[in-house]
Amino acid sequence: MSVPRVRTWPLLLLSSLLGCAAAPVEAGERPISPPRGATLELPAYGHEPQVELAPSEREALAAIRHGSVTPAPSGALVLAARELARRAAGGEPEPLASDRVRAALTEGSAFDPAPLAYLVSGDSEGLAELLARRVDRDVTHVGVGAEVRGGKTWLAALAVRRRVRLEAFPRRVSVGVARVLRGQLDGLTAARVEVTIPSGEVREVVAGTGAAFEATLRFEVPGRHVVEVLGNGPRGPEVAALFAVDAGELQAPSPRRADPGPDPTDLAAAEARVEAALNALRAKHGLPPLTPDPALKAVARRHSADMLASGEVAHVLPGTGDLRARLRRARIAYRRAMENVARGASALEAHVVAEESPGHRRNMLEPGVRLAGVGVARGTSADGGTVAYLTEIFLEPTAPRSAEGAEAEVRVALARARGRLGFEPLSPDPALDALARAEATRMARDGSLAQRDLTDRALELGRRVSASDAFLTASPGDAARTRHAEDTRFRRVGVGVAPDGPDGRLWMAVVYTD
Repeated sequence: MSVPRVRTWPLLLLSSLLGCAAAPVEAGERPISPPRGATLELPAYGHEPQVELAPSEREALAAIRHGSVTPAPSGALVLAARELARRAAGGEPEPLASDRVRAALTEGSAFDPAPLAYLVSGDSEGLAELLARRVDRDVTHVGVGAEVRGGKTWLAALAVRRRVRLEAFPRRVSVGVARVLRGQLDGLTAARVEVTIPSGEVREVVAGTGAAFEATLRFEVPGRHVVEVLGNGPRGPEVAALFAVDAGELQAPSPRRADPGPDPTDLAAAEARVEAALNALRAKHGLPPLTPDPALKAVARRHSADMLASGEVAHVLPGTGDLRARLRRARIAYRRAMENVARGASALEAHVVAEESPGHRRNMLEPGVRLAGVGVARGTSADGGTVAYLTEIFLEPTAPRSAEGAEAEVRVALARARGRLGFEPLSPDPALDALARAEATRMARDGSLAQRDLTDRALELGRRVSASDAFLTASPGDAARTRHAEDTRFRRVGVGVAPDGPDGRLWMAVVYTD
């Protein structure tokens, strides 16, 4: 019997800005939820297909589910595992490479972001038990796929701990349509949805504030859209779902990524490869390069070493605190900081996988950051191979800023966002400015982003339609990250900013009207 191979696809987590938005409210009307009766194209994510198992698959699944912990069978994971087994039987050298696992998950309509992937091969006798002994028991769903050729059997398994329940959502849609993504987080809170559109840009979609979410996704251009659902847990932000949706013609399978090969032996050289990849991505999108910072690198390396020691990919580990606490201990001042963490066979592979995640990618493409700290720690994986833990920290340096200056930056950011769409800039409105400034001051005093009837007070000025946003962030440019800036009904804007202490954060209120 051949020696089994075991591979874990990296767990993806990230940090992002804290903000909230209120939906537009028409004067005299109440917001209306999108209709639930829309027909969904199939196949669909969140809809488990009925799959008839082959005898070897049934035997392996029974062996895995034997014991006190019994993960539920998943038809979507079965289809994905069959694709992996087929590739392995066909002689593909790295059938469990991250891009092949992701392609198989898409083919099976599975939305799981970070499955544990296993592969064994040999004579059929005893193979199911061998696979079952390898599978992690701390999972909720599992799928097994088999391929038999020339008297030899390949068994692949995908095991996941699902943190979200999705209503059915199509894998393919027509260009120009909108579809509503609904679901419920399990063990996580503060759901949010992000999408990488075919151009490579990332958009955050308003989804709600609790564990339940409802987000309207618009597929305005042809091509592949990558959708991600995130939530907050005890170990920080976590990716709960990740899947691709093709708008228009069926997309050809992605070409196999060039194998980045093993990391250089020297950690600094491995980190330099990741830094080069980060700056290549930013250059592709017209952004300035990031400057490596030794102090940030030390913080990143220490966190990667802590993840390696714990065997866990997370932003918050026992005794270390979150990114803000770690930067404070290192006496690093900043206006804004973000962090990506991931794991892979090499540091560069971990980075490439993170780049495919909309939330991670958004951190990499943040215009305001200027400094980067990339830290790597290496160890041995479950199958005896090399595993690399990667931490990427992105930082916008601190600088003095007045409330008036920050408000001006908000207006510039909104004007640029409108200009990119060919819209006229929003006109300043002193009455709206007064409302927004009072709201920002109140939020700073109360320490809460909860808005108090700001849109209603704007409507009382005799306006027909109004909407408002609230942010707690260090970058005034974040105010442009809202669909309100793209709404052609709005012609006027009011902006209010209240600074929040020495770390450079700002309480911002923005109100829009016709």
